[in-house]
Formats: sequence, C-alpha cells, structure tokens
Amino acid sequence: MKLSLLSLLALSLTFVSCTENNDDKAAVPVVVVEQAAVLKPICKPTQNAITSSGKPIVILVSIDGLRADYIEKHKPRNILKIIKQGVYTTAMIPSYPSLTFPNHFSIATGRYPGHHGIVSNTFYDTQRKEAYNAFEPKIANDSTWYEGEPLWNVAEKNGMIAHTIDWVGSSAHVGQMDPTCYTQYNPKISFAQKIDKAFEALAMPEDVRPHFITLYTAEVDDAGHYFGPYSSQTLAALENVDKELGRLWNLIQKSKLPINLIVVSDHGMEQLDNEKVIFLDDYMVPADITTFQYSDRGATLMMYNEDPVQVSSAYEKLKANEKNFKVYLKGQTPKQYFIDHPTRTGDIVLIPDIPYYIYQNHPVQGMKLSLKAGTHGWAPENKEMNAFFMAAGNNIAVNKTIPNFQNVDVYPFVLNILGVSTTVPFDGDEKTLKSYIVK
Repeated sequence: MKLSLLSLLALSLTFVSCTENNDDKAAVPVVVVEQAAVLKPICKPTQNAITSSGKPIVILVSIDGLRADYIEKHKPRNILKIIKQGVYTTAMIPSYPSLTFPNHFSIATGRYPGHHGIVSNTFYDTQRKEAYNAFEPKIANDSTWYEGEPLWNVAEKNGMIAHTIDWVGSSAHVGQMDPTCYTQYNPKISFAQKIDKAFEALAMPEDVRPHFITLYTAEVDDAGHYFGPYSSQTLAALENVDKELGRLWNLIQKSKLPINLIVVSDHGMEQLDNEKVIFLDDYMVPADITTFQYSDRGATLMMYNEDPVQVSSAYEKLKANEKNFKVYLKGQTPKQYFIDHPTRTGDIVLIPDIPYYIYQNHPVQGMKLSLKAGTHGWAPENKEMNAFFMAAGNNIAVNKTIPNFQNVDVYPFVLNILGVSTTVPFDGDEKTLKSYIVK
C-alpha cells in the first residue's frame, strides 16, 4: 500500500486532543490513502435540455481549510498561474461560524447559516427536539435539515446535468431532488481520483455531459488540524493540492470545452494554545452544565435549555465574567453574523476571541489538557479565518483582483455564468462578481 507523505506523518503522530471531539474532523488522524479505493458515484439516467447545448460548464472546487494568506506566504506555483489567467481576491469572508458544513452549504445556496439551517457542524433543534450531527451519515443525509436551493438543484431544474463529488448536502436529497450523479463522502478517495472522475464525465457526449460539477478535498484542513497552519506538513498538503490543481487546469485547457473553474475554501485555520482555554466550569457548577444541550465546542459554542431560569442564570454568570469571549442571548447576536434561526440557534451563544478555545470542564485531576494543533470556527472578522477564492476560464475576466467579499456571493456568480435562475430567495449579492463575467 502506497501512503502519501501526509499519511506517514499522520501515522507518526502520538497525541491528538483529549476528551471531546470538538472540531470539524474526528479526534483521530485521517490517513489519506492514495488510489486505494474506487470512486463510485450514484447516478440516474438524465439528459441535458436541448436549450443547454453549447452553454458554459462550471467546475466548483473546495479546498477545505485553505487559509487565504497561505497563497502570499507559500506562493503555490500552479495557483498563482491560474490567478493570472482569471480573477482572485486576497480574502473571501466566511459565514459564521467558520466551520465546514455551514460554509459549504452557504456557498451552495447563497444563504447564511441562519437562513439555510445548518448553523454549525453539530447543533440542536428545539422544535424537533433532535440534534444534527454532520458526521453521522444517516442524519447528515436527511433532507429535512436543509433549507434553500443548492446550485445542483438549480442546474437540474434548468435542464443542465449536475455531478457532485463530496459537496456538503449533495447526497441529502435536498428539496426531494438529487443531482444526476453524486457521491457519499469517502476519505480514502484522493483528490486526483476525483479530478479523473470529473473528466470522465466531461468526455461524455454533449447530451449527457454535466454543466455543473463540484469537487472537494480535505487534505489541507486535515494537516492544519493535526500539525497546525504554520507546519511543514500543511505546506506539503498545499503543495500536493497545487500539483493537482495544475493538472486540472491543464486538462481544462486541452479540452476545448467552455469550462469555468472556480476554486474556493470554506474557512481558514489558526494555531491552538493549551494556555488559552475557556472552561465553563469556572463560571457554572457542573450540575448546571449538564442540563444544557451543546453545539460544536471549541472556537464557537451554542447552549440550549428549555428552562428559561437555567438560561438566565447561566447567561448572567457568563456575562459577569466576559473575558476573552463574548456571550449573547438568542436573538441578540451581532446582525452581521446572520446566525439567528428560529429553532436552531442556541439560547446562549458564546463567541471566543481568537485563539481561545471553549471546553465544558477542566480535565480530571492527574490529566493534562492537550489540544489539537489547529482549528477554526471563530468570527469571520479574524483574518486567520479568511477563505480562498479564484476563478478562471471561458467566461471569466483575466488578471483581475477583486475586493474582499462574502462567500454567499459565489452562488449568484455561478448562476450567472451558467445562465440559469431560481425563484428561491438567497442572500448573495449578484452585483459583487457579475462584472467579472465575460459572455
């Protein structure tokens, strides 16, 4: 079995975080096995509408955890080459919280988390009295958790075939629809395999060739979590992704098809510090802590309790000790975060200062707290959370730098390139990127 450099480094890791699984990934290193698994999309027979003939193609790629300033710091050769042939921003602003599932679905629907329903990777719905967990496939594939109209649905409704490879929500039958082809996430599938699968589809006859394709890779994010954003391992992961993006761009150039490549990330990454931890049991007694339901713990936290007395008591204690974090009651969070959802936002929302990290309880006596190397989730105004964006291709302007913008604006950008529309409301502003489209 051939293992990548990142795999070998991950296998040599001797310690991961203790006690809780608080971040986007499971609390064990992800071993990336190259070419060891077969990518088998789930497909249905579909044809493009006649009106779609000759229309643009969009490939939307997500590089999970690609912090915006990695580009200036590391100067990845192929990414810089593509940037010169297209458009680029030094920072795309993620939605709050800067976590994987909320942000991928924000990009896919053009809605902020409070408007598409996936307000964190894990959260509680007070009306359903059920918890959502992004890492439980049965739950994550339940369409009733998702609101808004994702790009693949818009494409299909407009007579364009869509293929999705590992995009959040694309296997959840949102709106009781599926893209023509989609996959169930498998961490053993390499980025290279996904690119190959996309070009297999693009080599098909025009009537069954997809007009919208998504790709996803987690290797930069994995390295950032386990080794930190400033590590050689994260640089190695970025270099591998850059190599594959270069190969993807070459395939696009050789294809002679009207392809537009859009590459994004969901969020950035920051180093954790074992000395910068906020423990809830410094402010609340353990018996009270256990009466709450919780969202993701770490760089963001929401607390749920049906008892208004418990909510008021906990809020007052936290508010009286508001140091290195901000605490809000539901409905009082900063408006620019768009996190308020009628049934899914916590009764209490804690937003720690970067790089402070929230735990419920101190370690038991005799144990030492040891965090992962890096994480994300903090408020989007922190530059360390800034995400990546570039686009190049048949219908995109050349060598343009774009002012920073919100990730929900990618949605109308894709719609306008494809020449499709939806009647379902979204938050993204089509004016932000429309002038960079060349027809």
